[in-house]
Amino acid sequence: MDDLQRSILFRSVVSMLLLVALVTLTGCESEVEDATTPAEAAEEAQGAGHLRLTGSQNVDGQYTVGCELTPDKGLVFTFTQLGTNPGPQVEVRIGDYHAAGSYQGPMVVRTRSGQDQAVESNGTARIEVRSQEDRGVRGTTELSGSFEGAYQGAAGQGNATGHIERCTYKNLVR
Repeated sequence: MDDLQRSILFRSVVSMLLLVALVTLTGCESEVEDATTPAEAAEEAQGAGHLRLTGSQNVDGQYTVGCELTPDKGLVFTFTQLGTNPGPQVEVRIGDYHAAGSYQGPMVVRTRSGQDQAVESNGTARIEVRSQEDRGVRGTTELSGSFEGAYQGAAGQGNATGHIERCTYKNLVR
């Protein structure tokens, strides 16, 4: 290898190293890294909230809140109480979620009957969603908000109100 070939090789290696350093420092990364499947997003999307049920079910307490973007562009909030004697589970669904705002959607209250069988009551909820990009974690969004509505069915009847203090999910590529 003569001097000219060595010089060209050296410049090529240095140029590649500088390009890699520049991309790393400017934060230009592939968007493919942020692509998340719905199942992965559901696993990661946990938050906290407060749920109150009145009527046949009487609950007033802190709940874990899951938020999931569905493949059909919906948004589902699921209030679940953990522990040895968990209370009713409440699911509130937005059929076509676009951005923060007011929505109306179906609500399902699930509980166990006296025979330890799952039973449901259905209703409609008014839902208010606030959204903000999580500045600490690239590619995630933090949701908060509230809902209220009435339910009736096999799990009883009454009113439900909930507050979503925070629920963070990894953004989906739609």
